[in-house]
Amino acid sequence: MLSPAVLGEYLSAGPVELESRKYEKLQDSFTIFEANCDVREKGDNSTLFRWLDSVFEGLLGYQTPLWQKETDIGDCFKAQSATGERLRPNRVLLCMADVNRPRFLVKIDSENANVGMGRGRTEYSKFLTLLRGTNVSFGVLTNGYQFRLVYAGMDHDSWTEWDTTQWFEEDGQTLVEGFVELLGVHATTPTEKEEYPLLQRVVESRTRQGELSHVLGEQVREAVEMLLSNIDKSLRSNSEILKSFSIKPGTDEEIPENERMDALYQASIRIIMRLVVCLFAESRELLPRSMEQYNGSYGVEGLYSLLDSAYQAEGETNLRESDSAWLRLLSLFRLIHDGSHYENIPVPAYGGELFRPGDHSSQNAVLRALDVFEDESVSLDDYVVLRILRLLKIGKFRARRGRSSTWVSGPVDFGDLRTEYIGMMYEGLLDYTLKQVKEGEEAVVFLNLGMQPALPLSLLKNLDDKELKNLIKTLGKEKASELKTEDGEGETEGAHKEDVVWEEPSEGEETFEESTVSTGDYARKKSMEWAYRAVEIAGLVKKPKRKGADRAAIEQERRDAAEDLILRVLAPGEMYLVRWSGSRKGSGTFYTKPQLAVPTVHQTLKWLVYTSGEDDRMTPKPPETILDLKICDPAMGSASFLVAALRYLTDALYESLVYYKNIRDTSDETAIVTILPTGAESRGDITEEFPGVPSCDERFESMLKARLKRHIIERCIYGVDINPLAVELAKLSLWVETMNRELPFTFLDHKLKVGNSLVGAWLDTFMEYPALAWMREGGDKNHSNGVHYKKGEWTKAIKTTFNDVVKPELVEMINKRAGQKSLQSFDGEEDSVMQIQEHDRSVVEEIHKL
Repeated sequence: MLSPAVLGEYLSAGPVELESRKYEKLQDSFTIFEANCDVREKGDNSTLFRWLDSVFEGLLGYQTPLWQKETDIGDCFKAQSATGERLRPNRVLLCMADVNRPRFLVKIDSENANVGMGRGRTEYSKFLTLLRGTNVSFGVLTNGYQFRLVYAGMDHDSWTEWDTTQWFEEDGQTLVEGFVELLGVHATTPTEKEEYPLLQRVVESRTRQGELSHVLGEQVREAVEMLLSNIDKSLRSNSEILKSFSIKPGTDEEIPENERMDALYQASIRIIMRLVVCLFAESRELLPRSMEQYNGSYGVEGLYSLLDSAYQAEGETNLRESDSAWLRLLSLFRLIHDGSHYENIPVPAYGGELFRPGDHSSQNAVLRALDVFEDESVSLDDYVVLRILRLLKIGKFRARRGRSSTWVSGPVDFGDLRTEYIGMMYEGLLDYTLKQVKEGEEAVVFLNLGMQPALPLSLLKNLDDKELKNLIKTLGKEKASELKTEDGEGETEGAHKEDVVWEEPSEGEETFEESTVSTGDYARKKSMEWAYRAVEIAGLVKKPKRKGADRAAIEQERRDAAEDLILRVLAPGEMYLVRWSGSRKGSGTFYTKPQLAVPTVHQTLKWLVYTSGEDDRMTPKPPETILDLKICDPAMGSASFLVAALRYLTDALYESLVYYKNIRDTSDETAIVTILPTGAESRGDITEEFPGVPSCDERFESMLKARLKRHIIERCIYGVDINPLAVELAKLSLWVETMNRELPFTFLDHKLKVGNSLVGAWLDTFMEYPALAWMREGGDKNHSNGVHYKKGEWTKAIKTTFNDVVKPELVEMINKRAGQKSLQSFDGEEDSVMQIQEHDRSVVEEIHKL
């Protein structure tokens, strides 16, 4: 519910100590409550109600006038379940007794020994429905022994729970104090700055995840650059490999430099995104991280732990002398693509383009570049691999310290990151292009100004004093890209007024030098000579105001300023990434963050899966209707909207199965309920799916929804994008969502396609498109008579041609077998368009029935 960073800020000094008298009084109330368990078993809940009064009113401090209880609760706090059951809370806490400002709802589940577990899972689901149906963000679900604080977001829920039986054991008072801090008066009462402090903290926790994804996106770019620069070093000693890559297979034609650079860049992106996908998959056990043979010999997490321990024990030198980590990663990539039939490492052959090995004979330049990366003569030392993994594994989190914000490093929990962030980490790479320093440039200098531009030394040296001064002034005004929150609107209000600093590593914490590439001494020397001149001309060093100033000190200050002006220098032949403002806008690629994608999808699909009945009650449509939907994103990127649609349709389909009684509730813990998402009656056929656990099991809903996701993906989800890697990442995002490790990455190859969504047509309508091209005006409808043509003559000519020529030809083309009228079917026979359409429809329906 709350991220560690936010919780640490919220309770930076720990919870406020509880008064001994109040704690003792609470303990007395609990003793009375426990002593009357036999009375409650007979249906008398009076002692339970008194115990809840002592918790909510006596401990938390919410007085009686702030509550609506039982029969006094208004209709605005009631909702309808998927089955038509009327849902209502037992209590409602209001802010200042205002019915329009509820703080949280309280629901008593006296029937179940464990809140939200086992059969109590059903009550928890109903409670979420109640919260969402009444637009109340928070609620407390309790049976008297457990208090579960629940947050019901639009597309997710979270909770934290206290067990009262532990409140009065050793150190139990600390648990009570934490309960009061999170749910007490000061957490829900408006202040001058916040309407609802607890809600603000929960929302901020989600925002921090968006900030982390932005930080990781930048670190992914750094990882790509680090990989490229070190591969470049290795290639310099194996020039024949790069020379072979530069020639098109089967010809003597050399690939243009821009194509060669782009292929190497795309190959490096694939390598890094492979690692990102592996971290997501391992965190969800889609790759068998818990198995020692996999984790110890192949896994990314296992490799990081091994390298990190070696670095702590032995330092950088020993890691520099080994290159086994790179070979291990290449082995992991091959294992994922090809699979393993050994029982000790049960990994299916996932296939897919992202993990496809390189091929030196391929016409695809990216595959040939991957073959260069995977060549046995090309290597990276273990220290470089550790630094790359650290960029992916260790994120920077913003922590508030008074009016300032401090960025601190910490491990990233990929299990907690939303699947959509796979795409968010990739999107930033579209802002860059790979270049190589040319001999005529002498060197490329990265300046520590504004957007940190990379400029040729030959250009900088030839600027006169006025041009140089203007250049430094202009670049200094440019602002680096702001850190975006999850809603894409920049930092939270007031953040720009704060001082943001980087926290120094604590003693013993590992540090890594900034990514650099080797440069020639000549290039470095000449660049520093220019920088020394630049800081003086641009006035970056203040001139001494008094005579007799220390000349040595002034010279040192100028040297220091020159050093600060230059981030790094690259010599001729070296590769580097540079931001190109037109690359992303030119490709039309803009990633939509979940906070925009989710509500857009909900509003779009709502009326397709639900029906509004009496009292505006929304009832789900039948399962077969939901599964008949076709959701297509024609410019899907890495599937932000499709992932949101998948989650929404899964919840709707589950509600539909419950509403139409396709799920039979049973108290028999050995019974396995057959689930047919299509709504058809179970016949005990071998093809029917089972959720694996009885409906009373706490895992039932989550396991069933995981299966329903697969049905929806296979029947409802479609997408197109012109970027091949984006399509592959979209497939992997949806694969991660299924939580099904048996599915190959290619199981969506026929649903998510690479292509230009502006070109093409459905099979049953493509013949109509030539006709549509003629259904337009000639552009002279409102013109006066021209010199050579009368008014409307062009428009009239188009209509005449359409009616007299196009229409008859189109009818003849569709109905007769000549020219374009026939197509070759899959069996090689020539059939009419209509015949092929009918055949395809019947085949697809047969597949769906299976």
